Amino acid sequence: MKSVFLSGLVVVLSVFMLACGGGGGESSASGGGATGGGSQCTPGATACAGALVITCQSDGIWGVPNACANASLVCSEGLGGASCVEGGSGGGETGGSTGGETGAETGGSTGGETGAETGAETGTETGEDGSRLGSYIYQITVEADPEVGTDLDGDGQPNNALGPMYASLIALTGAKPMNESLAGAIAEGSLALGLWWEQYGLDVTNAGIFDLYFLTLHWEDGLPVADDAVLDQGNPALAFPGASTSEGALTTGTLDVSFSFPFAETPILLEMLDTSAAGTVSVDANGVAITEGILRGVVLATSLLNWANDYLSSDACSCVDVEHPAIDLGAGLSSAACPVGPDSTACGEEDDLCKYLIDFCSLMLPVLGQSADMDTNGDNVNDAFSALFYFEAEGAEILVQ
Repeated sequence: MKSVFLSGLVVVLSVFMLACGGGGGESSASGGGATGGGSQCTPGATACAGALVITCQSDGIWGVPNACANASLVCSEGLGGASCVEGGSGGGETGGSTGGETGAETGGSTGGETGAETGAETGTETGEDGSRLGSYIYQITVEADPEVGTDLDGDGQPNNALGPMYASLIALTGAKPMNESLAGAIAEGSLALGLWWEQYGLDVTNAGIFDLYFLTLHWEDGLPVADDAVLDQGNPALAFPGASTSEGALTTGTLDVSFSFPFAETPILLEMLDTSAAGTVSVDANGVAITEGILRGVVLATSLLNWANDYLSSDACSCVDVEHPAIDLGAGLSSAACPVGPDSTACGEEDDLCKYLIDFCSLMLPVLGQSADMDTNGDNVNDAFSALFYFEAEGAEILVQ
């Protein structure tokens, strides 16, 4: 059986990138016609953006500048177009003889201050202001149809328990729908997620195999900033392995991740195992956009029960007379985990969720046990919920401090 509980994942994949900042002269590129400043170019044409290579996209607009794969290489322009060569052999400074200011001007069509000025000559270096190339997730929704999902257990059937279970709880409690909670958390900035495109020395839409870094973010002065908690000596602590893009199609390997965000004014740490992402990648004015994004994985039931205990012990549930932790995690997803003889009579209408967690615990826990569809520890008892989230991301400048 497939179902869902109190969860609220906000995927804010923060797409950060600076677009090549502009010089003033005319520019040229192999294959014809670049004049910079957003002008049309011949698809497939290449030019230098400082030490970076910029390619004309299929729509005739200059794309995102890409660093050479090796820091010792620089962009050089010739009769065959721009290419990466050993430093000093032709166009090391700017692509010299055929385009002087090409990169800075042509990059103007992608958003202004990125390209060579960012200092991002490899995927691991940052711009002068600490910004990096990435994606910002501005919308996340959960799939509530149990018949729509990914086969996570190999039985040939879709797995999706979290969304449907949460929908059932909403019907019982009248609480705010999950997708509404997610939208609100993103809008207020309490849930912010981003993607770090480490291998942007390659064309991000055809990037081969690489690690795709995942970031949690916070907001400063209207800009998304990578949280220190996910950085390890300047690098993200979470990375989807085996990621690849081919003609814009993104797939990744699996990763265990944790998302922390407020839910019912109490933080929830949503722990997901075997998490992977997919979607369609493209370049927008500020960085890397993702459409039709999918995030799938397995949510541990303990994530939800830990939140319930935290909520019951918070000031919001001061009306509840119960010892803490109220729910015994060692008793499994059964009525035996519920507190004995709790008193919620002092709770009013504004405390409905507190009353529900106490008064209906003996009904709720068995329902969760029946709804759980994944066994994560091999004891033949399901202790987790398959989940499917959709997301959309846009290019954005993300700072690393």
